[in-house]
Amino acid sequence: MAKVKHRSLYELPELIKGEKLPPVIFMCGEDTYAIDGAVKLLIEAIEPMIGSDFDKEIISAEKKTSAQQIIDLLLSFPLGGSKKLVVLKDFSNIDDKKKFTEIINSPPEYLYLIITQPGKVNATKIEPYASLHNKKYMFEAVKLKQHELADWLVKHAKKNKTNLSYENALALTEIVGEEKSLLEMQMQKFYDNLGEGKEITFDIITDLASSTRKFTTFNLLDAIGSGNKSKALEIAYNLIENGTEIGQLISMLNNYCLFNAQWMELSKKGIDLAEAAKRADVNYFYFKNSVSKNIFKNENRLLKASGALLNADITIKTTSTDHKTVLSILISEMISD
Repeated sequence: MAKVKHRSLYELPELIKGEKLPPVIFMCGEDTYAIDGAVKLLIEAIEPMIGSDFDKEIISAEKKTSAQQIIDLLLSFPLGGSKKLVVLKDFSNIDDKKKFTEIINSPPEYLYLIITQPGKVNATKIEPYASLHNKKYMFEAVKLKQHELADWLVKHAKKNKTNLSYENALALTEIVGEEKSLLEMQMQKFYDNLGEGKEITFDIITDLASSTRKFTTFNLLDAIGSGNKSKALEIAYNLIENGTEIGQLISMLNNYCLFNAQWMELSKKGIDLAEAAKRADVNYFYFKNSVSKNIFKNENRLLKASGALLNADITIKTTSTDHKTVLSILISEMISD
């Protein structure tokens, strides 16, 4: 089934600025961090229009929450005689969603209704999703790709009067992962430690960001590159137990092999590390760490490692095999002669 295209969640700041907010705003998507941020932004924009604190309701729906009770609340006239704001979170838990169709198609003029439903929503042929989609009330928060996250981090730093280069932002996503909320936590830690006007360097990133874990992805690369199977397994297990997704580890190891393959070819042409890192579009120090100490010195070993990574990726996508078992097999095959 083809993916349904909704409006982008990132349109909302411009709609707020232009005072063109629709009466109903339905937010879905994988970027829950962005959805939470958008809810806060919308509340701040709408609150000044509310005449009474009793005209603002934030509801977190639980399983089989009554649709009719929510609709009765939406249709009750605001006590302050002005606007009314209702934020309805976790819409998927509502028991009879079709009942919202009428109010979505003809919302009361006093109402602002904000609805959130994390995850993808492709069901736009059934109500109330069909009406939400047709009225252009659906806004999707798509997870940012790594380079988009790096751009976001650079802007985040600038907004907080701190300097962060694009390549160091990429390095931060490599170390911490691509979860926005975790990245913002790290950025706040940098701000608290550095103060305004300072630069977030690569050394600062590795020192501060790495301290949140017993081990980091750098440690895993070093252990695999040194051929230390037991250490690599200890680190990999620790990362998994502390919230790192196995898909992220496989992606990181794929990049590790890719960097080594690129370096193998570029070094034959007399290209130095700095230029090679630039061509790979990655932080110089991260690239250097990936290629300077490793056992992947020949094409056969790299080919074998790539095959092991492909098998691991297929396994986690098509079976329910325990992730630690998948890692054990993967690391063993990558390191073995």
